[in-house]
Amino acid sequence: MTDLLETLGEEFALALPPVAEQYRLTGIGLLNWGTFSGHHWIPVSEVGHVLTGGSGHGKSTILDAVSVVMFPPNGLDLNAAARDATAKGKDRNILSYIRGAYGSLPDAEGNPVTQFLRNGNTWSALSLEFTHPQHGPLTLIRVFRASETATRLEQVPKAGMIVEGKFHLPDLKEIVTQPRLEMKALQREFDPIHVSAEFTPYQERFMRLLGLTQQAMDLLGKMQANKGLSSLEQLTMAA
Repeated sequence: MTDLLETLGEEFALALPPVAEQYRLTGIGLLNWGTFSGHHWIPVSEVGHVLTGGSGHGKSTILDAVSVVMFPPNGLDLNAAARDATAKGKDRNILSYIRGAYGSLPDAEGNPVTQFLRNGNTWSALSLEFTHPQHGPLTLIRVFRASETATRLEQVPKAGMIVEGKFHLPDLKEIVTQPRLEMKALQREFDPIHVSAEFTPYQERFMRLLGLTQQAMDLLGKMQANKGLSSLEQLTMAA
């Protein structure tokens, strides 16, 4: 396994600029994401970071937040890193994270009914802070606003925003809790480098700013969504 990680590190490094010119992840922000109610800030060491904890303590919830900020929603397989390799189907999705799904209880007929922390109108926000040794921090932000009646992600207004400098997710509340999630309002209030309701232009812009190639993004997606890898063949087949 050590040889595999060393090889992956070398391949990933080839897809990135020299170290002195790289942005590095330095913080993860969660607001109303899964069972993380309210605002949570996780500092990330620039030299490496390990998430530890027992089953159900939120490790995959944090990793899924990173995926949601960086990858398009239609290609996500959330909780894949924690799910048993023999399990089929997807047990989590972006809307279940927004609602704060935490378990199930039987209804009157004994059928399981998912329980949520946030059933009514609610909103969630995620951020990834990257820091450059010369240029300072750059923050990627994803925002979601779900109405009480929303049952599918397509019914959820969303935004992708890129801000120069640090960002405090609770500052979004006044705008996101309005009847409509307006891109112009976000632009006026925060003066971001980029803001859009569509994911593709947001992703294209942050990849250019961070110096990420498609090769680097593909490798990141593979590494993050898999566990128990023992060979490069397994990693390649997981694509």
